[in-house]
Amino acid sequence: MSMKSRTRTDYIAVHCAATPPTLDIGRAEIDRWHRAKGWLMIGYHFIIRRDGRVEIGRPVDAIGAHVEGYNSISVGICLVGGVDSKGRAEDNFTPSQYAALAELLIELKAKYPGATIQGHRDFPKVAKDCPCFDVRKWVNETGVFLTKQPFVTPKSPDVPPKKGPKDNGWAYHTIVEGDTLFALGRKFSTSVDQLTALNPGVRVKALKVGQTIRFR
Repeated sequence: MSMKSRTRTDYIAVHCAATPPTLDIGRAEIDRWHRAKGWLMIGYHFIIRRDGRVEIGRPVDAIGAHVEGYNSISVGICLVGGVDSKGRAEDNFTPSQYAALAELLIELKAKYPGATIQGHRDFPKVAKDCPCFDVRKWVNETGVFLTKQPFVTPKSPDVPPKKGPKDNGWAYHTIVEGDTLFALGRKFSTSVDQLTALNPGVRVKALKVGQTIRFR
């Protein structure tokens, strides 16, 4: 199948499939939906399933079909989910999906360093909630592209260090200003998925200063 390639990539667009969280679909189903519209094939370049698996849609350098007027200059990523059981917009993506999205964005940003990352709804004349969360805010809050640890003013030497809880050899970290799960994952050589599994009450998109999390 011959497809026309993009000559440049100005945007990385994040979409949702507008499916309820109970519907476990992927590339095959979305491809059928798009072909039913008369399209050549699936319009997205990547699909992130509920369990975090990333599936390939169109070839990454091919022109997609996901943002009208911007297909020739953008890459499209689709997260499965995005609406509730009544079809209303809902940020219901799993921690595994967010972790996979972060890794994919890092990879794509390295390939297309000048590209702007934003949601479908952030493009002009788009009257949709897609992808049902603020992509730019999420990127900034989670520190997806943070390459170094934030500077923290050291405590005075006469103040004894605060000890974290101990239990069965587990290790903990107390959140300071600037911490993100992605940065902590790199610092402690673990993944966001693992941190999330170890801390079921922690919100992936928002950490609180003073909060104690387990990393081992």
